[in-house]
Amino acid sequence: MPTSSWRSTPPVYDPGRYPWRVKLLLDGHTVSPLHFDERGATRAQLRETLREPLADALRRGDSGRHLAAVEAVLPRELFDEPLDTWRLEPPRGPDDAWLPTLGQRRFVVIRDARRNDREPTPEWRERWAAAEHGPLHATPLRAEVPGAGRDAHTPRVRRETWPEAYDRLREAPGGAVPVHCGHVGSGDGFMAMNAALEAGHPLAVWRTGAHDHTDCAEFHERAGRLLSAVRDAWDVRGPVRSLRTRADRAAGPEAPYAWAESIALLLDPPDRPPYGGSLEPPPLLGEGEQ
Repeated sequence: MPTSSWRSTPPVYDPGRYPWRVKLLLDGHTVSPLHFDERGATRAQLRETLREPLADALRRGDSGRHLAAVEAVLPRELFDEPLDTWRLEPPRGPDDAWLPTLGQRRFVVIRDARRNDREPTPEWRERWAAAEHGPLHATPLRAEVPGAGRDAHTPRVRRETWPEAYDRLREAPGGAVPVHCGHVGSGDGFMAMNAALEAGHPLAVWRTGAHDHTDCAEFHERAGRLLSAVRDAWDVRGPVRSLRTRADRAAGPEAPYAWAESIALLLDPPDRPPYGGSLEPPPLLGEGEQ
């Protein structure tokens, strides 16, 4: 299935702006550069700026009933950008509110820009081999650690440090998928996601929603069930797309699929473009190829 890949790199030329490129990825390896902006856009501008470039790439990638997927190669601080809620057409009337979002219609996954700029590590290759063959199972992205309070007989809970998270995630068995009920682009989730990526994990599931979640126990249970029910890493995309369709943001916390609101998926295999990409813009297409 053809894949539209868009890449946003950390601000380099102008602080606060993200250079971006949109490419069409065929058979997982053949890359066709389509659009780019070396100066980039601010985070607030990304949705509108990328609307038409992404739509163009997906039109070229769609083939009959087979729709091109979207792989967003992002710096880690953008992992919570709600890509699945983006729409490829500007709203024209009230009926457009019923049109499916990007993540309801297509597979939308996130990949890590930082490690895709380097040769894949042995840990990353090993964990991908296990995930690609399955089975999968959930493990916490960030664990709480029992510790002593002011009274040594009174247990309390503290958050993992980065070394503790890295050691635990490094020692997790093959097929383990980190799951987190919250943000990973900042705070404790960001620290834990960094630990997971350095430990070689190619898959992760989390929530990008801006509010505090009160159903985290259910989220972890359901995410664990989802992962144990699929065959392999690639098979996770379909159930996640279904959850994005069923989780009605307007229905409130009591809705049947409220636990899956703003669900995000990292699916980041090694040895797949854009490894080795640079900040120079891709070559311009000739006039006849526009």
